[in-house]
Amino acid sequence: MANQVQIVTTGGTGLVGSRVIELLKNKYAFFDASLENGIDLLDTAQLELFLTKHPSQYMIHFAAFTDVKAAQQEQGNINGLCYQLNVEVSKYIAQKCHQQNRHLIYISTDYVFDGEKVGKYKEKDLPNPLNWYGQTKYLGERAIIDSGCSFTILRISSPFGIHQHRKPDYVQKILNLLQGNSGVMLFNDL
Repeated sequence: MANQVQIVTTGGTGLVGSRVIELLKNKYAFFDASLENGIDLLDTAQLELFLTKHPSQYMIHFAAFTDVKAAQQEQGNINGLCYQLNVEVSKYIAQKCHQQNRHLIYISTDYVFDGEKVGKYKEKDLPNPLNWYGQTKYLGERAIIDSGCSFTILRISSPFGIHQHRKPDYVQKILNLLQGNSGVMLFNDL
């Protein structure tokens, strides 16, 4: 581990984070700040202590409130868990990355777009989120951009894995619906 590049993460035990770490664990040394590892991201004192204890050039912020339906129930609530995790924690992490000269990789979502564009979205397209989840992820992006830190924003869509995870991925949700004899509404790109 001493010769490996060290990367601090949040949400490394989640669906996306766990898969990325699994694929890259032999090349990089990961230090994860997550509830499963005893770090409450909403507790800035805990998070600051963790970041100080684990200096690195890079940080990947996987952690997010991703339950779209539950997020919608918090619509407009800046004190709700969705806003606090997706916006305020992201803002705090970006400020710390700026202060500690870390490059921040932020995992965002295609939910920042409204889906109305004909053709493929590009990085420079103007976001127009339709729901609270998308709005909070976009506000998280803005907080990172405005922080002055070095950053990369990755917008992903419908993540899935090769292993069963405690949180069902996109493919598992479809399989569960089909096994329950429920209809499945999908998209058409034609």
